[in-house]
Amino acid sequence: MKKILLSLFFMALINGFISAQDLKLTKDKVVIDNKEVFKYEKQSFVEYSLFDLKNDEVLNLQFKDNGTAYESDDYMVFNFVGIGVKFSSTNFEKIAGLGSKSMMKNLIQWLLKEKVFSNDGNLDKDKLEIFINKYEM
Repeated sequence: MKKILLSLFFMALINGFISAQDLKLTKDKVVIDNKEVFKYEKQSFVEYSLFDLKNDEVLNLQFKDNGTAYESDDYMVFNFVGIGVKFSSTNFEKIAGLGSKSMMKNLIQWLLKEKVFSNDGNLDKDKLEIFINKYEM
């Protein structure tokens, strides 16, 4: 277990260093290249939301533990609320971080890297489809 956590921590560090965008998270805002693009909110210990600047929910992310003590059957549910697209993934290493702010930053960096969102916060449905094909469980 310690090896897994340590590996996830180092992956999160490396992921943070190779980001092409200047991405900052303030108290509840996401700033990309010095422009406020999104707002984010921790709904609960296992649920997070990303909002556009009109306060419309863009993405809801939920962590599911499948009711067992095994980590190998845990998964995440991505719900792109505005367009009605929902899928599940087990790629926790892509967003691993210490604390919810770090995890949200890694999630947003991942979505930007995969071009699901542009630096202006626009969703690319074609890139989302590719993202789902790559990471859906």
